[in-house]
Amino acid sequence: DQTTDTNTTELSSDSSPQLGGNLDTNDKLIQFNDAVAGNNYSGARFGDDDDLWIYHTPGNLSVIRQNTSGKTLTIQNSGGNTLIETLGQFRVQSWEGETEAVFKRNGSVELYYDNSKKFETTSDGVAIGGKLAIGGTLHPAINANADDLVVGAGTSYSGITIYSGATYDGNIFFADGTSGDQHYRGFLQYQHNTDRMYFGTAANTHITLDENGLLGLGTTTPSSYNSDANKLVLKESGVNTGMTIATTGNNNCNIFFADSDVD
Repeated sequence: DQTTDTNTTELSSDSSPQLGGNLDTNDKLIQFNDAVAGNNYSGARFGDDDDLWIYHTPGNLSVIRQNTSGKTLTIQNSGGNTLIETLGQFRVQSWEGETEAVFKRNGSVELYYDNSKKFETTSDGVAIGGKLAIGGTLHPAINANADDLVVGAGTSYSGITIYSGATYDGNIFFADGTSGDQHYRGFLQYQHNTDRMYFGTAANTHITLDENGLLGLGTTTPSSYNSDANKLVLKESGVNTGMTIATTGNNNCNIFFADSDVD
């Protein structure tokens, strides 16, 4: 042993020093020099197979290295709870042991809140395990029956754009299952190659708004009817059809025929 200053002791004369008990530094530092060439890092190595390395490089890189494949590197707190763990994944946990994030090798990224997974990447995209607010926060006054996705903060313009190809459809589906027409029991569909909007219930189209602003109830082709009276077309096949205008009390039901904007 050679003492180089009052705070540092250098082990240089013995190539394989042995300790018969605990190493007490007596409030001094143990100093490891930087690497001198290649992978010959100066530092500390632990385990029969040099499983764990701690070293510093001349490029000011400080490294804690799990050097043996298949072994786990774990950083724990004083209570034995895992803070960081790596074995095919990188896991971050709170001081109390709650999972906060998991990064899986060649796999997903998971984010947690209060030990509950809220976000996960998948091969197809991402999965949200809770409510999602875009452009703002989840305001408590938002109706609880429709707050899974909230767009906007209530301070300016907000909107959603469905961007489809010129020959493809844009869709909003209302599903109550995962097979057959359960996927689209109710739907709104914009057909870009015809510029028509379709509204469906019970998995069938019941209202069509075509490219000329013609509205069909029970028909998808209101333009096929007499052009003098096809702005609104009501159609049923094989049964009676009609339109009812109803009111309550002593009030009128009206259909007006005007020949100017002010009549």
